[in-house]
Amino acid sequence: PKADRIIIGASLEAGADDLTLNDAVLGDMLSRACALVPGLSGLDLCEQWAGVRPAVTDGLPLVGPLGSGGAQSATVLPTFLAVGHYRNGVLLAPITAETLLYQVLAALDRRSDWSEVHTERLSPLGASLSPKRFEPLPMSGGDQADQ
Repeated sequence: PKADRIIIGASLEAGADDLTLNDAVLGDMLSRACALVPGLSGLDLCEQWAGVRPAVTDGLPLVGPLGSGGAQSATVLPTFLAVGHYRNGVLLAPITAETLLYQVLAALDRRSDWSEVHTERLSPLGASLSPKRFEPLPMSGGDQADQ
């Protein structure tokens, strides 16, 4: 509940990227809410909306500096990401903020080579949330000769 309204929801249609409201889904949500709290049946519906829930293919958000870094100006920070939380943005907000805080402070404090910001040492979940997890792994010399 909020001061002037009660919010019910939500639905999820996997792969949907359009914001059209589905009346059948809304009706079902209202029916279920009224079954749980009968006093809701007399209230007016004041607002309804749809949104998208961006997700990353492995199910974890991207939190950290974008790209592999490299030498950059000591006065310019890299772009930091905090995206792809799917439906867990509110739940993951504290660890997202903590991870970004450590990364940005480390970058401001002592780095001009952003690729040296070791996220796994800055936050327990830093490495698992880092955009770097999608970068190709370096190949050893033997592997390259076989191709």
